Amino acid sequence: MAKRITLVRHGESESNVTGHWQGQGDSPLSPHGREQASLLAARLLDEGWHFDAAHASDLSRARDTAEAAAARLGLSVKLDQRYREIDVGRWEGLTRPEVVARFPEEVQALKDGADIAIGGGESWSDLACRAEAAVLGFRDSLTEGQHGVVFAHGGFIASVVAKLGAIARHRKTRLGHMSNTSVTTLVFDRALAIERFNDTAHIEPLGAWGEAQRKGGATVVALEATRPVGEHYLADEVAPTLDAALSALSQRHPGERIALVVPDHRSKADEVVQSAVFAPSRGRCHLVLDGQHRALADYNVAAPAPRAISSSSQ
Repeated sequence: MAKRITLVRHGESESNVTGHWQGQGDSPLSPHGREQASLLAARLLDEGWHFDAAHASDLSRARDTAEAAAARLGLSVKLDQRYREIDVGRWEGLTRPEVVARFPEEVQALKDGADIAIGGGESWSDLACRAEAAVLGFRDSLTEGQHGVVFAHGGFIASVVAKLGAIARHRKTRLGHMSNTSVTTLVFDRALAIERFNDTAHIEPLGAWGEAQRKGGATVVALEATRPVGEHYLADEVAPTLDAALSALSQRHPGERIALVVPDHRSKADEVVQSAVFAPSRGRCHLVLDGQHRALADYNVAAPAPRAISSSSQ
């Protein structure tokens, strides 16, 4: 009779499109973002998701994403400022090049791992504490066996997952960036377990961050519980151990997406984030391999699995 909370990032916003820092600014959904919200709502309905309570950030990009789902699922959504994105202060509304030009010392401090108030607003640790308090307060309001949903923001979701899962956040992150309308589910029983992370199966097989890494030359490996449709690599056909297989694939197939049949994803996901926090998986997870660095793009992504990419295709 565990309690569950599903965290959903908002759809693409206008500021996402233009590349401006939005923080707690109220950038609306783009036309594509509204389409994403509709696809998310259809998925939740088709898969029979049931929520006993729904909360959302009061910023319009999260609120409108929540309302798209609420209209399909018959939910009443409670708006709460505690679910807002990180406050980026003076960076609000600026592009990344403008931030670098105006605040070079702050940018360098963040690259060096300093926990500073971004633009004079909040630090990442400030956000993590706020997010933790909001999510745990919601959890405490649920009764045993109930499932709540929160429609929020990428920084908020990544921060609370890292905080509750004791996953270190640093320059070379072990967790991929949250994708628009991605679904992440936390299970609260005797201990926290991440049942699903950054799942965008209603839109694409691999989220935007993972795809960007692939296009930048990283190898993306889809760990599949069962044999996927199409060409693929089996771990024992490449190397005697999974780690050796991943290293071999990274060297042989930069910029490609490869599938490996690995029955138990949990141990590898736990190893990548260096925290024993994931629940058993029956879906798929994507690892991003960039040299010696490994990151988890998603976990327990819903079927159907996409066709695996062979060594001869891009």
